[in-house]
Amino acid sequence: MRISRKVVLAAAMVSVAGALVWSQRSPSAAPREAAPGAPTVAKAWDGRVFDSSGRALADASVEAVWIGADDAPRVLARASTDGAGAYRLSAEPGALRGALLLRATKEGYGASGRQVDVRAVGRHADFTLLRGATEVHVTVATVKGERVPGAEVVVTAEPSAGEAGAMVVFGDKTDGRGSYVARGIATSSATIHYSVVARGRGRTHGAIVKPRGDAPVEIAAVLDEGASLVGAAVDAAGRPVSALRVRAAETDGPWSDEAESDGAGRFVLRGAPRATGLVVSVLGDWVTASGADVPARIEAGAAEGEVRVVVEPAGTIRGRVVDGRGNPISLAAVRALPADRSMGVDHLATTDELGRFTLRGLRTQTAWTIDARHDDWAPKAVENVPARATDVEVRMTAGGALAGDVIDDARAPQSGVSVYVHRIERRGEVATGQREHAEVAADAKGRWEITHLVPGTYRVEIRSAAKAAWAPTAAKVLEAEVTEGGRTVVDEVRVARGGRIRGRILVDAGALPRAVSLALLPSGKGGAPQRFAAQVDRGGTFVVGPLEPGAYSLTVHDATRGYARADAIQVAAARETEAELAFSGRFAVTGVVVDAGGKPVEGAVVDVFDAGDRGQRDYPLPGRAPDNFSGNTTKTDAAGRFVADGVVAGRYQVRVQKAGAPPVVRPVDAPSESAMRIALPAGAVLSVKAPADKVVIVETSDGPGVSESRVTPTTGVARFDALPPGNYRVRAVTAQAKPVTVTLGAGEAKTVAIPTT
Repeated sequence: MRISRKVVLAAAMVSVAGALVWSQRSPSAAPREAAPGAPTVAKAWDGRVFDSSGRALADASVEAVWIGADDAPRVLARASTDGAGAYRLSAEPGALRGALLLRATKEGYGASGRQVDVRAVGRHADFTLLRGATEVHVTVATVKGERVPGAEVVVTAEPSAGEAGAMVVFGDKTDGRGSYVARGIATSSATIHYSVVARGRGRTHGAIVKPRGDAPVEIAAVLDEGASLVGAAVDAAGRPVSALRVRAAETDGPWSDEAESDGAGRFVLRGAPRATGLVVSVLGDWVTASGADVPARIEAGAAEGEVRVVVEPAGTIRGRVVDGRGNPISLAAVRALPADRSMGVDHLATTDELGRFTLRGLRTQTAWTIDARHDDWAPKAVENVPARATDVEVRMTAGGALAGDVIDDARAPQSGVSVYVHRIERRGEVATGQREHAEVAADAKGRWEITHLVPGTYRVEIRSAAKAAWAPTAAKVLEAEVTEGGRTVVDEVRVARGGRIRGRILVDAGALPRAVSLALLPSGKGGAPQRFAAQVDRGGTFVVGPLEPGAYSLTVHDATRGYARADAIQVAAARETEAELAFSGRFAVTGVVVDAGGKPVEGAVVDVFDAGDRGQRDYPLPGRAPDNFSGNTTKTDAAGRFVADGVVAGRYQVRVQKAGAPPVVRPVDAPSESAMRIALPAGAVLSVKAPADKVVIVETSDGPGVSESRVTPTTGVARFDALPPGNYRVRAVTAQAKPVTVTLGAGEAKTVAIPTT
């Protein structure tokens, strides 16, 4: 079974970045590759497993699972806990590209897991298992209702509250009835990400919110069979290239397919999804002329799409990675970086037992830097290597070490503080960063150490665990010298211990919410907030922290009750401050969303927000501020209907967004006696002619605010789809270009050229 790591990495990124991020899959026919920093030798992990009361759980199973490229998840190691709930296991994933997860299970409990950093020095992971478990039932069918057996299903459960990277992954094929069941899901609230692919039948993916409880989750996955992506492969002179292996992949989903060009250079990739980003790459001994994947798209409702791929013969670099005595170093991660800095796809390889590596698919018009990394050696780079070199030697050394201690104001050790080091070169007052960097967390005694560093001068940043998004990156910055074979101990660093906020939610009627979203800002300041997810206990309380001492504004969002806010919360070091947050929204904004032809629009995002004093008005982005902290947000159902609950009385703006359609903003009063009807107009298309490889920006301030950017391709034409009617200012980010203005009507297509002097 081929399982894309996109879904797995997506869940981890959601916790960190607040948005679903997919990672492009590697070609299934390519050799296994390693990214810099990928695991190369056996890693030992230890920790304990507890239940929710803190009691140690014996005979629980802890597994190390590797998710790499299109491979099925591999269980690398398994261990059982002893009478004290302790475990220890050693995992050797090899230098594969992907993610390493640890997961803990026990009969009668929900599974718990997390993505772990294989480069971390402190490899310790504890788990808490909640008693009871539930299931996710996935039923796969075509748009005609036909059940699909043998479809590949991946389900990722990401808890609504907990540390970043917490998730558990399940995957298998559907049975003869087109069904798959993921068992051992924890009963806590979570986001369930799912991805389904059936070769020749289509694909689908999505995410749903699982409420707290043991009720099974039902997912009806309807496959989109897609359309054909037709292309032509030519060389720089425009001559067709035959027998070229071509691969297309979805940029934000699980679909991919491969084909081979015929004698006329023509190829067809079937089942490509519509109305989403696609990238086309070439395999084997060819490379695109730009060195990058070629973007493509099939518009909604179109029978097929077209793409033109210009290719050239690729270069290959072969070599060996050895130590100072010439002995081979196996399982080193080797990467090729273009000297002209024109980045395309990654070129990665792993050394074999003789230290040999091969890097294929290289552009021949530039030289390359060969960068080798291994956990047991200092990084090493060889520059200006020709694209067809066959005898490159990368000689690695052990390097040196940096170490230190972190304490608080009472001289107590500060554990968990992040220490980031970056090699620099100084020329007078100017410090230039080099490619060598590393990061580690201080242990329980406040001590940290980073080994195998390239000799030189390093910038050392001590990053407090209490740092928020708007705070400086480092609480303390030092410089230190690393020597070959030496161990440099830097000065002891004092970092203020953070405080916490214990919030208490108040409601005038009904049950308390069990999971909420939090947004934190310094009191009296706007901008992008620090975001959290919190689980609410039976008493309606939750805890946020650690936080740097100071005054804060805390906003709580619930899907049905809207927003509640507390201002001027004073946080002191090593103390807990209580704050009450009362939900007062009693009304709802309702309506229906239709397209330009009057048909219901499903899955449109509906934002109801107050543009007046109750919202955060100074957010700098155009259009509806996503951190407005007023009204509520919801989505339309299959009939295009929406209900935004938890709204207080007042005047609101309703913004509707749907991929492939222009955004629409309408005013509304709450409470209102009638439901809204919002029609999404036909999107306008704007083609902008500008110098190639320049950033083009299209923006407007009338109607729904829009600001979009594209990089012009080699054709010199950037295309902007689904723009709302209005007046636009178009500019290119270059000193020689002058901005132009254009007016677009609904469904209109225009072309403008940006003049250059």
